[in-house]
Amino acid sequence: MTNWSKRRTETIVAASPVWIRLRDTFTGGPPVDRVAVSLERLAGTTWVPFAHRHQLSLSGDLAFVNLGRTRDPGAVGTFDVRVTATVPGSISEAWNGDPALTTTITAWAPDAPVVPAMPDHLRLFPGPGYRFPGGTPLLAGQVLDSNGNPAPRARVWATATVQNASLTEEVRCDDEGRFRLPLRWFAGAVDIHATAGAESGSILIFAPAALSSTHQITLT
Repeated sequence: MTNWSKRRTETIVAASPVWIRLRDTFTGGPPVDRVAVSLERLAGTTWVPFAHRHQLSLSGDLAFVNLGRTRDPGAVGTFDVRVTATVPGSISEAWNGDPALTTTITAWAPDAPVVPAMPDHLRLFPGPGYRFPGGTPLLAGQVLDSNGNPAPRARVWATATVQNASLTEEVRCDDEGRFRLPLRWFAGAVDIHATAGAESGSILIFAPAALSSTHQITLT
């Protein structure tokens, strides 16, 4: 079940064993576009949809209030859940690189809620369909693996030094290996890097002239 209500973080986390912070990596803040959330529970070796209302705060904190609450925790024990958060134009990534966050829930009694001390994070990287602000310089391209096939979810990035600070622009590829990389602080020669699994590759482009064409990165 999807619930689009947005609440104060301290309220929704108080009785939720799951606390996830959603972060748009381009802006550094919570997602601006609508978030679609799905919850699944592991049944044997299969993930099945699990109906439980979620709440999302204005600051991008996601929780499932009363998930795992029961009068007989010993009978329920533990169970695994998988949370997916989808935002138009973005590609989500958990700490381990998976598109969803997986965690184990321990059943708890009504008078003993399990409250996480810190949130897990789902980062939302710009995909090629991300709505960048008007005027953002963008490099378009495609990443191919060592066999010449598109590299879905490949990491693409470039790093610049601005006023002695290292700044990185980073995006993810879609299922066709396509990307659009913002280059807000770059001019002249720019190294564009890409990785997928154990494979990596890079190209050298010159900004802003290179922004008028599409580029290919082949991994090895």
